[in-house]
Parts: sequence; structure tokens; C-alpha cells
Amino acid sequence: MSLFIEPFYKLNDPSNKTATTVFRKAYCDARQIGNKEDYTLLFNTAVVQGDAPATGATYLTRESFKDSAGALNHLRNVSAVFARALGVASPTGFSVLGTQADLDAMADDITKFKAVDFVLDPRSFRRASLTRRQDYFALDFFLKLNDPADLSKFQQSWGECRDLAYTIPGVLSLGMGVHKSSDGKTVMMQLKETYEDAAAYQDWLPKADMYAKAFFALANFSMEPNPFAMTGHPLQLQKVAQHCKDVGCVQYTLDNCTDVDSTAEMAADAFDFERDSSVIIV
Repeated sequence: MSLFIEPFYKLNDPSNKTATTVFRKAYCDARQIGNKEDYTLLFNTAVVQGDAPATGATYLTRESFKDSAGALNHLRNVSAVFARALGVASPTGFSVLGTQADLDAMADDITKFKAVDFVLDPRSFRRASLTRRQDYFALDFFLKLNDPADLSKFQQSWGECRDLAYTIPGVLSLGMGVHKSSDGKTVMMQLKETYEDAAAYQDWLPKADMYAKAFFALANFSMEPNPFAMTGHPLQLQKVAQHCKDVGCVQYTLDNCTDVDSTAEMAADAFDFERDSSVIIV
């Protein structure tokens, strides 16, 4: 079992190129910190492919930790760069998927970040080969039950889907968690799926079709904390672009943080030039 954290962001001013660079430098620094932590299993930020969506995030970060203790340590370690990021961007949503014990340990931060907490189904799996992997294809989405009384039916169908997925090596992870509103009138699920690549996902689709039909007979997509997201590298996303359009998802490109330092330096120089020029004009 692991703890999965997924924050979603948008820039305060999308037209500000310096802000874009500042935010990228911040999340790439956070990734570098995470890569040095033995309790951080995965840390990848992705940026929306193409035009910004009408609703939801421009950026999402997929973070996996061994447990809540590791996640809390990581949050402390990245507090300075996180503050930098929030200087130019704002969260649009936040989810935390983990065991009840891990969620309880994260309670203060869940409240602080206004996150939606999802209790992880113990049948969820994550293959060891996914640890620190940079080349994968992923789906992250949220569903809301039409009738809260149907939760057990949904869990049964998902469990059967999970059992099949576990037999297929190309499926690197399949996780599901449940969030119940305090009044019990709303039940949401978070589903996260990771594949070796888009081809593995395409191979999985016909096998999973009967389960998808069962899911959507009971639930519908929720736009909160974020719309249906498809994450991968550009060539992988291109292979399923029409499929994504058909199902109404948003594609996000994984950022490998290549040349982030040189890009940040050029942005800083440009900022200094603009500032100095302003002084001369005045």
C-alpha cells in the first residue's frame, strides 16, 4: 500500500512568461528533492497539452509515498519551493488517496490544503517497476455515484476489474478510493490507473469495456477536484488524442525538467533587463 497525493494548479497570470518559468523551476526543484528521498516513490508534474481547459487545472502533480510519514517529511522538505510556487500559481483542487490510518495522520494538511480525502481500497496495487519511473501513461479521474446506496455494487465491479488488471503486466497500477460526505448523501471515488505506455492502455480498453459500462451505469464523472486527466509524453498522448476527445478528458504532458536551470536563468536575466530598463525610463 502507498499514499498518493495529487495537487492541481493554474497560474495566476497565464500570460506571464516569467511566472511560468518560476513555477516550473519550483516544481522541478521539488522533484529533485523527492528523487533523493527513499520514501518518495514517484514525483511527476505534467502541464496541459494545448489550450488551457475551461475548468480544472493547467498543471497536475502525481506523487506517491511509502506512507504518511514519508509524505509529511516530503512536505517539510519542499516547503520553501512550495511557497515559491504559490507566489505565482493557485491550487484548483487537491486529492489525497490512502489508507484510513494515513489519512488520519495527514488530517491537518488535508484541512490546510482543502483536499478531498479518499480511503484506498486494500485491493489496489502498484508494481515495484513504477517507482521513480518517468516514461508511463496514466489516467486520473473522479466519479460520483448516482445513488450512494450503490457503493457496494461499484466496489464489486471495480474489484473484478482489478483482478483482471493484475494479470496484465502492462498495467503498472490500479487504485481506487472512496470519499463520503459528512451527511452521507454524496459518495465519490478516485481512480488512478498507470500503464507502461499508450499501447498497453489501448490493449486494456476492450478487456475493461464491460467493467467501464458497469461503472458508468452507477456513476458519472465529477469535475472536482479535477476533470478526467490523461497524462504521458507527447507521442503517447497523440496516439490516443481522439479517444481522449471522445470521452471528454484533458491531456497533460509529463515534464522531465530538462534544461530547467538554464531556462530559469534566462528568465531571471530577462526580468532584470526589464526592471533595469524601467529604472532608466523613469
